[in-house]
Amino acid sequence: MPIKIRELIVQNILIPFALLAIGLSLRLSLIGKGFYHPDNLFLAIQAEKILATHQMHYLHLVGYPLTALLGALFLKIGQLLGITDPAFSINSMSVVFNSLTIVVFYFLIKKIFDPLTALLSAAIILVHPVSLATSVFGNSHAPSLFFFFTGLYLLHLSRFYGKTVRANIYLWFSAVCAGCMIAARPQNIILLIPFSYIFWIRIHPESVISPVLSKIKKFFTFLAITTVTVLLLFGPLLLSQPGLTAHHQSFESLLRQVLPNMDTLPLWLTLRHILLTFTPLGTIFIVLGLATVLHKSLRLFAFILCLALPLWLFYGCFLTYVPRYTQGTVIALTIPIGYFLARQMEKSRQRQVGGAVFYCLLLFLLFARISHTLLFRHQNDVMKDFGLWVKEQTRPESIIICQDMSAIIRHFSGRETRNPPVIKFAHRTYGSEDAKRIEAELATLRAILIKGIPLYVTRSALMAYDPKQHFFKALQREYHVELIGEAIMEDWHPGVLDLYFYREGLYEIFLR
Repeated sequence: MPIKIRELIVQNILIPFALLAIGLSLRLSLIGKGFYHPDNLFLAIQAEKILATHQMHYLHLVGYPLTALLGALFLKIGQLLGITDPAFSINSMSVVFNSLTIVVFYFLIKKIFDPLTALLSAAIILVHPVSLATSVFGNSHAPSLFFFFTGLYLLHLSRFYGKTVRANIYLWFSAVCAGCMIAARPQNIILLIPFSYIFWIRIHPESVISPVLSKIKKFFTFLAITTVTVLLLFGPLLLSQPGLTAHHQSFESLLRQVLPNMDTLPLWLTLRHILLTFTPLGTIFIVLGLATVLHKSLRLFAFILCLALPLWLFYGCFLTYVPRYTQGTVIALTIPIGYFLARQMEKSRQRQVGGAVFYCLLLFLLFARISHTLLFRHQNDVMKDFGLWVKEQTRPESIIICQDMSAIIRHFSGRETRNPPVIKFAHRTYGSEDAKRIEAELATLRAILIKGIPLYVTRSALMAYDPKQHFFKALQREYHVELIGEAIMEDWHPGVLDLYFYREGLYEIFLR
């Protein structure tokens, strides 16, 4: 077999197939046993409603319509295959899309850089803690990033064919992928920045230089198709304002809650967290790789920055760092690592061996960082265990006051839930409106108890978002509050990389 044909088969068939097979096998072997996050559970609930009613049901915040539809699709596929566990079907969605993303990323980097850089970079994503941890439970990140990198790849391909029909087809499908990226996770609209960079900047010497007017026309065609795709998927939601959020909050109230939490200092803390996920060895390779790319080509260096900066800048302004939010940044930072090691391996036999050794060491350190956490979640379903414990401790007609676990208690315990009256966010102070809400809630609780309905409250509902415990103190003044038990719960708020457990208490409320 001629050498060129052999290389073509290896680079275009065997390597992508190996990346996909390893990605799927590794992720399926560590797939979550249950629902890791309440949003993960809510996705399954809404997907079941879509299949049952044949109508659209949306997720939290601003709907995530494509993610909801894909969740229903995977749930249906699971049913056809005889899979009775909805958690496995929903979590498989992230497994599949994350694995496919690695393959598409490989093709993109191979086209822009070189095959060895693409292979080394893509293989890091296979075992990187953020990528691996996010890929084993159902969420919007996996499908959105798949459409993002697929759209980038197709857009880059369109630059090679000038005014041909093939170029237009690639451009149209790229725009559809960009729309799907936004419909799967609306916050990722900020990732249109890399699309714009690839569209306007000639980062590959073989790409065709189009006239300015032709390029402007294509750019607005791209934006128009993207917009139409988004509107088609968001249409029913936009026409139905009551379905805007799962928490029955207006978009304006969500902005008021989030914007006061923004600051610039967390940017550097977020960057530190991102780099720590690569281990010190990986961080050194990132720095050396960026310097090497900058020395080679300013346009390639800018391309990496366009991939890495948007999500970091957007989510880095928030006081709370959640690793899965910056998964796109993590993927981008694998490129300088792959590029640096690829260049070292080209220089001599000794550097080839040394580079391979350090690369394998990096892969081992990355996987070792997350394997224990994911193995625990693969073997245990803490959320379901907690929900069943609440069911055992309470009567069917009970009402549970809880904060972020309403969906958990309603789904697994079958109990009605209520939210506490005060929800505190950073920089907000206790005011007269909060006091009025507390007084109104106390009156409502008294009416419930007079009817003979058992009333309970979780410890997190009394403590979370209310650091001075105004509601708890008011509750103790008016009622008798008795602890009836505690159960272990995993805290999902800090993120997916580590296991955080706490003892969630359940209190019963009695009239004095």
